[in-house]
Amino acid sequence: METIKAILKDVVNSILYTVFLTIYLISKLLQLIFGIRIFPPILKQWLKSATTYILNSLNTLFPSGENVKRLDLVEMSLKTLVFKRVRTIVTVGGMAIGIGVIVLLVSIGYGLQDFVISQVATFEAMKHIDVTPQIGQKVSLNSKSLENIKEIEEINQVFPIYAVIAQVSYAGSVSTVAAYGIDSEYLVTSEIDPVQGQLFENRPGLESNSKNRVLGIEIEEDAVLETVSISEEVDEPVATKVLTLGENIQNEIVVNTEMLKLLGIGEGNIIDKNIKVIFRIPSELLSENEKLETETVEYRIVGLIEEGSTPIFYFPIENLNNLQLQNYSSLRVIVSNVSDVVQIREKINAMGFATGSVVDTVNQIQILFDNIRVFLTLLGMVALLVASLGVFNTLTVSLLERTKEVGLLKAMGMNSLEIQQLFLTESLLLALTGCFLGIGIGIVVGKILSALLSLVVLPKGMGWLDISHVPPSLVLLVIFLSLLVGLATGIYPAQRAKKISALDALRYE
Repeated sequence: METIKAILKDVVNSILYTVFLTIYLISKLLQLIFGIRIFPPILKQWLKSATTYILNSLNTLFPSGENVKRLDLVEMSLKTLVFKRVRTIVTVGGMAIGIGVIVLLVSIGYGLQDFVISQVATFEAMKHIDVTPQIGQKVSLNSKSLENIKEIEEINQVFPIYAVIAQVSYAGSVSTVAAYGIDSEYLVTSEIDPVQGQLFENRPGLESNSKNRVLGIEIEEDAVLETVSISEEVDEPVATKVLTLGENIQNEIVVNTEMLKLLGIGEGNIIDKNIKVIFRIPSELLSENEKLETETVEYRIVGLIEEGSTPIFYFPIENLNNLQLQNYSSLRVIVSNVSDVVQIREKINAMGFATGSVVDTVNQIQILFDNIRVFLTLLGMVALLVASLGVFNTLTVSLLERTKEVGLLKAMGMNSLEIQQLFLTESLLLALTGCFLGIGIGIVVGKILSALLSLVVLPKGMGWLDISHVPPSLVLLVIFLSLLVGLATGIYPAQRAKKISALDALRYE
C-alpha cells in the first residue's frame, strides 16, 4: 500500500512539475518573440514582469523540494543542455522532425478535407434539405404537406419545385431536356450565379389573393383553362390533354451550358435568344393517371449558368398555375442553423417523406478523411518513436557521465526528489523544445507545399489552393504527445538518479 502511495505521489509531482515547466517555456518563448525591436520597450517590460509573477506564484503553489526552487532546477537543466550543445541539438532536432512529420501529414489531411468539402458544398448549402415523396408511401407532396412543413419552427424558407420534361425547338432542331419550375429566390439561396445575363425575378402581377388558391398554388383570377384532346377515341386508355399556360406568363428562362451544347448555340450570343417549348407533365404531379402537356410557348433566354452535367433550364413556377397541378415534384427547405438539419429531417421523415442533404455527403467525406488522418498519424508516430529513443539515449548517457555530479549535489544538500526533478526537467525541456520547433516546421513546410501547388493551378483559374490546415486541437494533441514522450523517456533515468547513493556516486569512476 505504501508503495502505491509513493508511486501516486511521484506521478502527481511529475504532472504538476510538467505544468510548471510548460508555462515556463511558453513564457520564455513569448519573451523571445516580444524581444524583437518592432515591439515597444514598455510591452517587453510588462511581459517580463507578468511572467515572473506567474512563475513565482506557481513556484509557491506547487509542492517542491526543500532546498532548491523550481526555477533554479530549470536554470540548472538549461545550463547542462547548453554545455552539451551538439548532443542537445541532435536530440532536439530528431524530436522536432518527428513532431514536424506528424503535424505536416495530419495538417495535409485536414487541408485536403476542407478543400474537398468546399468543392462539394458551401456553408449555406449545408442548411438546405431536399424533400421528395417516399417510395412506397401514399402521402403526396402537395400544398397541405407544404404548409405542414412550414409550421416547423426552425425552418426559414420552403420552395416548391416542379420537375417536368420539356420539348425544346430551336433553329429547326428538336430536343428533350429536363425543366424545373422554381421561385426566383430558389436560385439566389442556392448560390447559383449566372456567368452571362441575369436570373429571372418574380413578377408581382402574377400573385393572387388567397381566395384564388388551388391546393396552395396561386392562379390568376381571369385565367382560362383551355383543354384540347389529341385523341378522343373511346378505346384509348389514356388521352393526352393539351393545355394553354395563358397569355400573362413570364416567358423568361435560365439555361445551363450543357443545354447550349445540345442546341448548338454559342455562349457568346446566348442572351435574348428565343426558343419554343412544350412542357410534358409527369403523372406524379396530377391527381389522376392522365397525360398532360402544354401548347407551344416561346421563351426568351435571360441568363446562363454552369450548374449541372446534363441539359436543363429553369423557368418561373407561376407559369404552371393554370394547369392546376395537384402535387409538387420536391421541396427545398432552408433551415436557420446547420445544427438543426438532423432534427428537422427526422420530423419531415416522420411525415412520410424522404429527405436528402449535402450534409450526408460531407459526413461521408469526414469519415473518409478521419481514417486517412489516423493512417497518417501512425506514420508520423514512427518518426516520433525514433526521436523518443534519441531522448532516452541522451538522458541515459548523461546520467552515466554525471554520476559523480549527482553524488556531489546530494552531498551539498539536494534531496532525492530534487535530483529526480532535475533529470525530469532535462527530459521535458528536450521534448517540449523539439515539440515547438516541430510544430513550426510542420506549419511552414505545409504552407510552402500549398504555395508551390497554387503556382501550378493558378494559371488554370483554380485560385489559391491551401492543402495545409492546423486546427488548435492538433496543436494541443501534439503538445500532449510531447509531454508523454518527455515523461516516458525521463522517468527511468530520473528514478535511477534518485536512488543513487551519494557515497557510491563520489567513489564512481
